[in-house]
Amino acid sequence: MAPFNSAAAMTVPRIDDAILAAVGERWTKVAMVIAKVEKAMNSALPSGDERLQVISDRIESLVGSGSLASRGNVKNWRFGEIRRTGNNLRPDSGEKQPKQGNIG
Repeated sequence: MAPFNSAAAMTVPRIDDAILAAVGERWTKVAMVIAKVEKAMNSALPSGDERLQVISDRIESLVGSGSLASRGNVKNWRFGEIRRTGNNLRPDSGEKQPKQGNIG
């Protein structure tokens, strides 16, 4: 994970919440999720390109922790895809648990 300032560190739970809000059970391009989160959290993120990297780093952490499933390389934003795992589906959304299978 790239280092970022303490102001951004205080927003990590908010960034994670914004990421999870932007992702559903369907595969979504990492670039799309980053754009949605950036728009939702505009002033709460660092300035410049660092803001995008902070979001990307949090996506990688959520994939690593099992909160998100990934397909492809999540570092390649245009081609990597993510979705919620069964444990992280929004209970009020009516989403069904993703089918188990090869996600790599």
